[in-house]
This record gives sequence, C-alpha cells and structure tokens, in this order.
Amino acid sequence: MRTVLIAVLLATFTLAVTPHATAEPNADRLLLSLAELWGDVDYFDPQLARPNEWDAAALAAIPKVEAATTAPAFANAVAAMLASLGDPLNGVVPSPAPAAKNSVDGITVASPDSRTVVLTVDSAALAAESTELEARATAVAPALQSKQAVIVDLRRNQRESSAEAAAVDMLFGITPLAASLVRGDAQLPTY
Repeated sequence: MRTVLIAVLLATFTLAVTPHATAEPNADRLLLSLAELWGDVDYFDPQLARPNEWDAAALAAIPKVEAATTAPAFANAVAAMLASLGDPLNGVVPSPAPAAKNSVDGITVASPDSRTVVLTVDSAALAAESTELEARATAVAPALQSKQAVIVDLRRNQRESSAEAAAVDMLFGITPLAASLVRGDAQLPTY
C-alpha cells in the first residue's frame, strides 16, 4: 500500500509541475516542487527514503533543477533523484499527449501510455450540467477499468464553490465512476 501511496504522490507531483510545452519553467517553482516531492517521500515513507541517500540525492538534484530550462531537463533531474530510492515503481510520467484526450462535459480522460489513464475533472463544468452527471460518468468508466494506474487530477486555479464541490462528491460517490477506480478491497494504511 505504501508503494501505491508514493506512486500516487509522484504521479500527482509530475502532473502538477510539468510546465506546458510552450512555457519556460520558473526556477523558483521547480525548486519548490522538488522540495515538496522530497518532503512527501521523506514524511510518507521514511523506510523507502533512506535518510542519508535521499538527502544526498536531493542536494545533487538542486543544481540540475536550477539549470533546467525545459520540462524534459527538469524531469531528468527529478528522475535521477527518484532513482536513488531503488524502487522501480517510482518515476517521472510524461504529460499525456493532447491527441489522446477524450472529454465528456467536465470529465477528460487521457492515456499517456497503455497502462495509465489521467482523469481530469473540471468541477465548474460538472456543476453547470449536474443533471446528466451519472450518464457522463458511465460514459468514461470503461476507459478506467482496463488500466493499471488511474491518476485523478482535481486541480483548480481558483477556490471551488459549494456547488462545484458537491458535483465532485456526487461524481465519486454515487456514479459508476467510483467503482471503476477500485478493484477488490481497498485498505488505507494505518500508522
């Protein structure tokens, strides 16, 4: 379960910080993202992140991130840091290609590779047309069932209204989409 948590954190990290192809990466934002990733792995899985090796990997990555002028250069610096974990399930996932997207009124499904699907949820669009929410969720659910990894992207640029939050709750609570995300019994880690 710990590996799944780290994989979700890394996937979320990767999608959150990979700059658009046309934009230049902001050095401060990239360093902050690197620090957040380091802290997440260090806090959520201290056994995986052996203290001296993980700290050294982060220190080695900082100059590479500072020098990164492109998204691939940043991804390479992060991948080198993650390689120090010695866990084959951790890595940098490239952003999905725009042509692979399939959008259904507020729910976008993209497949960056044959094993992974990225589910992007636009809560404003969901709230605007909440009457057909179950039909929309049913339409995208099959795309999730055949994949080994599902990344759910709920990022917003502004504060979410209560109607938008309710639409997202409904999407994952009562539609067939939630059943597509979990196979078998789900267990949460205990600390």
